Formats: sequence, structure tokens, C-alpha cells
Amino acid sequence: MLDRFAPATIVINLPAEAKLMIDDVVTTSQTGTRLFSTPALETGKEFYYTVKGELLRDGRTVTTSERVKVQAGQQTRVTLEFPAVSVAQR
Repeated sequence: MLDRFAPATIVINLPAEAKLMIDDVVTTSQTGTRLFSTPALETGKEFYYTVKGELLRDGRTVTTSERVKVQAGQQTRVTLEFPAVSVAQR
């Protein structure tokens, strides 16, 4: 008999120095690849999490985010890409 509930895993790749938030909750890990396990989710249904990265570049805070679809018992991989900071030309 299959379990009706199981956690999902999100694997997030981003710069090690970036701050990572999942649904607006700051995580504490500081590596380039971070793992997040969800609470037990009902199998057969789709759930969504928002992963957001924040990075200081050239004295400016740069952010990027992605809405991630997960399912119970499955692993989802996400790479957060940060836009380059450009200085306005005069």
C-alpha cells in the first residue's frame, strides 16, 4: 500500500553567499547547493513554493525568485540566476 502523504525535496543551486528564502522564510544554509524538504504532502496533488535569492553585488542588492511546483515523494531542481548589476551611463 502506498503512503498517502510524503515530503517533497527541492534542490536549489545559487551562489554560496546568497541569502535564500522559501515562502518568505529565510534559510540558514550557506552553500551553493541547498536542500529543502517540505512537510508531508498529499500524493497525487501539486503544491507550489516560492524560492527567492538575494545577493549583494557591487554594493547593490539583487534579487531573483521562482515559483516551484512540487509533488509528494519527488525531487525538484531549481537554479536561481542573478541578473548582472549595471551602472547607468551619464
